[in-house]
Amino acid sequence: MRESEIYRLSKERLRGRWCKQRLHDGAGNVCAVGAVILGGKGSAQVFRARAGKFLPSEFIGEVAPHFAYVECFNDHPGTTEADVLGLFDKVIADAERDEIIDEAREIVTAEREKECVIA
Repeated sequence: MRESEIYRLSKERLRGRWCKQRLHDGAGNVCAVGAVILGGKGSAQVFRARAGKFLPSEFIGEVAPHFAYVECFNDHPGTTEADVLGLFDKVIADAERDEIIDEAREIVTAEREKECVIA
């Protein structure tokens, strides 16, 4: 399963069932990271890294800028479900962009290999 699809499914798992202060609450509600973890195929670390590109600066670690505090964003009193769903939209688009780039690289590599065989 593609990374973007994992995030798309995670977003749908979260829609209307979003919670704060825990990964999941036992009643089917999940936070942003919990939705990815419960998907079973997603990496929470990869999700955190992608999401970090789009979080407001107060949620980015000073010591480790590549580590985003997605949980802090999710749990912040001012954060809404719409904010979290919007974050998922950005993460999905970012993953899709990388998938397109990877596919293009594979095509170019395959074409170069064909040229080497023919030559």
